[in-house]
Amino acid sequence: MQIAEMSKNLQEVEKTRKQVQREKSDLQAALEEMEGSLKHEEGKILRVQLELNQLKSELDCKITEKEEEIEQLKRNSQRAAKAMQSVLDAEIRSRNVALRLKKKMERDLSEMEIQLGHSNRQVAETQKHLCSVQSQLKDSQLHLGDALRSSEDLKEQLALVERRNGLSLEESEERKVALARTECTRKLAEHELLEASDRVQLLHSHMCPSSLHSGSTLEAGRTQA
Repeated sequence: MQIAEMSKNLQEVEKTRKQVQREKSDLQAALEEMEGSLKHEEGKILRVQLELNQLKSELDCKITEKEEEIEQLKRNSQRAAKAMQSVLDAEIRSRNVALRLKKKMERDLSEMEIQLGHSNRQVAETQKHLCSVQSQLKDSQLHLGDALRSSEDLKEQLALVERRNGLSLEESEERKVALARTECTRKLAEHELLEASDRVQLLHSHMCPSSLHSGSTLEAGRTQA
């Protein structure tokens, strides 16, 4: 009885062992399959990791390039802003200089207008004085002409008296005295005429360049006289 039970137990044990063996084989196969799948997944993970690392590296490079481009754009923008500021400052300085020059030119123009007014008044006064001097010159010329005519008359009378020889020595001396006085009068008139001519020439030299020609004409007139 005990042997039968032991045999039965052995059979059950053997049966259980075989079942366990089968289960172990199944588990071993499943484990090997899982290990294969795991290795495959690990390979995939490694490939994905490599791809991710490559993408990350490329992305980092692109980010670095973009950052460099942004930095370059920033520097260019700063340089452009500085250049524009410099141009703006130069334009402001030029505008200020132009305004100062405009104000200075306006002041100079106003002063020139004032000086022109003074010059015009001086020219008008000089012209009036010139007219007065010319009138005096004409009077002096008339006096000189009268003196010359008187001198010529006296010379003719003196020659007539000397030719006649009928007059006394006293009358001759009186004629000579009268002639000397007339000669003094003539020389005085010539002196006044010379002074008037000099004043006219001086006024002409101040008013216009043609005064040299007028002075030459007056000098020639005095020489002829």
